[in-house]
Amino acid sequence: MKELGVFNGPYFVESYEEVEKLASLPVVQGWVERLAQQYGIRVVCFNWVQGYRHFMTNKPVRRPEDLRGLRIRTPPAPVWQESVRALGATPVALPFGEIYSALQQRAIDGAELVYANIPDMSLWEVLRYVNETKHFLLINFQVVGEAWYQRLPANYRQILREECVRAGRETSMRIQQEEARIKQLVQQRGMTIVSDVDLAAFRKAAETAYERLGLKAVRDALYQALRK
Repeated sequence: MKELGVFNGPYFVESYEEVEKLASLPVVQGWVERLAQQYGIRVVCFNWVQGYRHFMTNKPVRRPEDLRGLRIRTPPAPVWQESVRALGATPVALPFGEIYSALQQRAIDGAELVYANIPDMSLWEVLRYVNETKHFLLINFQVVGEAWYQRLPANYRQILREECVRAGRETSMRIQQEEARIKQLVQQRGMTIVSDVDLAAFRKAAETAYERLGLKAVRDALYQALRK
């Protein structure tokens, strides 16, 4: 469903609390039912948040112009590709496991990732800067097959939803707390954190992505429902 792509749009939401509010909106619950009925996929919960994604490069990035000409690895989904393009870079779709070698061979100039990805792949060996653009708040959905879901007794379905939300909340908070430790670690390993990023300029540039993807009206309707 195209509408659900808005959850991965640039600067769509800016806090975990907003994510939980979104999941409870009637319009979003309507999308959940449509997805189940039309495609056989049941979204159990929305609230597994992996944190902010930032541009990680070998030059400091403070404004969209600083990304001009840089080839930035991103997942192949259209919403991610168009967002990275709107923010000033050239998106390059690559499997996650190829990021290190692509940076080493200079096939790409950087990547956009969460902090936890840096130690997981020892990216301090091939990258120098974490530019805190916060362009995506990475939201993950937990899904199951609708046919299987409907075979569960009603009370089991309720338990599944409640436990999924509880686990998502706990996991998201743990990731948030762990980020401070990782930031210290990457600096100890020689990376520089660029925190004086012009977020207003990046938010303005992000509008182009919503227009190209046809998601601006969807986003604005959700903002109105959130009173944002």
